[in-house]
Amino acid sequence: MGGMKLECPECKRPIANRRIETCMYCEAKIPKELLFTKEETEKLDSVLEKDKERHKAFMRRSSNNSNGGGFIDGFGGGDFGGFDGGGDI
Repeated sequence: MGGMKLECPECKRPIANRRIETCMYCEAKIPKELLFTKEETEKLDSVLEKDKERHKAFMRRSSNNSNGGGFIDGFGGGDFGGFDGGGDI
């Protein structure tokens, strides 16, 4: 990639997604040399999938080690003072 700027040649904004062929801002066609190659996309997909699996495993371990409380001193999941969403406040 060298010193090539990763910006849209039309609107000059940063390329937000190098997987898609058009600029997300102005819809101009992005030159092929600025897009991820098939190999780069496959490698990125693999890394993201592994990350997702590690996160799922972490969340499972966290929920198994929970004492039933929320994420901060028992406050979590909407447990803020017992408001049930109905009636007068």
